[in-house]
Amino acid sequence: MPWVERPPPPAGESPEAPIGDARHGPPVSAFNTVDHMARERIRQGLVRRGRDAEPAGSRMVRAVWNGAVIAESDQSVVVEGDCYFPPDSVRKEHLVASDTHTTCFWKGQANYCSVRVDDKVERDAAWYYPHPSPPVSHIAGYIAFWQGVSIEPCLDASDASLLREVGPITAV
Repeated sequence: MPWVERPPPPAGESPEAPIGDARHGPPVSAFNTVDHMARERIRQGLVRRGRDAEPAGSRMVRAVWNGAVIAESDQSVVVEGDCYFPPDSVRKEHLVASDTHTTCFWKGQANYCSVRVDDKVERDAAWYYPHPSPPVSHIAGYIAFWQGVSIEPCLDASDASLLREVGPITAV
């Protein structure tokens, strides 16, 4: 269920007008986009439902960008479709602190890092909550990725058949 309901279009107008079009009232919240991404991952069976953080499972997952493994863990946590890696599982040499901060109404203030591999940098591609709100306090310091950083399952030989069914999850 979206946080912001779009009012019906004026008579004779197409309901397919671009999101945020002034004819349809206020812009749709950015949370709708995040919510849509999470629902799509759930629909594909890549994460479990629920707003509360859940362990990603005992399988190893890794974050990969520009051919380099940025993080790898079997203790990651999924919140709203995003995979959060424990701080000690992230290769800090690939992270560069950023001045960017955002606020999630229910998780708190996020701090961002850029991801660097060799001479390439993806600005603000990682974020973490140093002091998250009580419902998600257990992700304090855990790091999540987006903007082209792929979250991939680490498969052993017995899991090779899964590659045909589930490809890497690329954060948008």
